[in-house]
Formats: sequence, C-alpha cells, structure tokens
Amino acid sequence: MDSEKPAIHLIFCRVLYVVFTKIRREGLLSIEGDIEAPDDSDSVFSGYPELKEYPQHFDFMLDLLRLLVNGYAELPHLTLFGDTARKSFLDSGGKDEALLDCIYSSIKASCSGVLPSLAFEFGRQAIPYEYRPSFSEFEDYVRSCGYADSKKMGEAVSRQEIDTRIDEMFKNI
Repeated sequence: MDSEKPAIHLIFCRVLYVVFTKIRREGLLSIEGDIEAPDDSDSVFSGYPELKEYPQHFDFMLDLLRLLVNGYAELPHLTLFGDTARKSFLDSGGKDEALLDCIYSSIKASCSGVLPSLAFEFGRQAIPYEYRPSFSEFEDYVRSCGYADSKKMGEAVSRQEIDTRIDEMFKNI
C-alpha cells in the first residue's frame, strides 16, 4: 500500500472540513479571498503545502469552491461541472481518481446542506477501502489537527504532529 495516498486523502478532507466550518461560521463569501489567493499566508490553504503536490486535484477543489462563491451552489451546476472536469481529468491521464472523488463528494454533500462534521464522511467513503479509516478514526483525525484551538481559521499544527497522528491512525487499520 502506498502510504502517501492515504495521507493526502486525509489532508484534503481535513482542509475541506476547515473550509466548510469557515463557511458555516462566517458565510460563503468568507472563503473568496482564500480561493483567489491560496498562496497568501492568511489563506486557509497556507498550512497545507501538500495540496500543491497534487495540482490537478487542488485546482479542481478551488474551481468547485469558486463556483459556490460565485452563486452556482445548486447541485445541477456542480454535478455538470464535476462530471465534465472528471472526464477531462481522466482523458488527460490524471492519477488518483479516488482523491478527485473524495473532494467532489465532500463538496457536493456540503452543498446539499450537510453539516461540516458529516460532509467529510462523504469524502471518506471515496477513499479506497484498503486504506480507508473507520468513521471514528477519521473523525478523530480531522478534529484533532488543531482546528478547534487555532486562532486563525485553517492554522495547521506542525507537519511532524500531523504525520504522527496519521501514522497512529493507520496502525489501527
């Protein structure tokens, strides 16, 4: 099993949890600056340099979130965009289709009105079974990464601490 794959799935789900929680607390437009300038130090994405190692997936996520901010939060719009982008991704030889599905499922669930604490479960279901953590392990991971205690939305704990938590979680699988 490729140990990097599970880690990146978890990181994308965690950042989406942070984004969904920010939207719920501050409103949809609160993420506009994060989406338009994801490299800024105050962006919710700034604490997750791993996202840039998966540029097609990161751009896909940003594009879906951009649609939401621009008022296209209706599921038919997202579904059409998602299906088209997914086909383009596969046609261009894109790798890790499950990660794309993980992102897409989480965002669609959030648009359906599902709470952030459950929207990431839709993403977890897209993680291939052989390295999918249990619901409680996944929930503990997402919530234990420092979000609730951070002063800045999306502030990440140290990379070493995240790696340790991921390693501990996968020892139990």
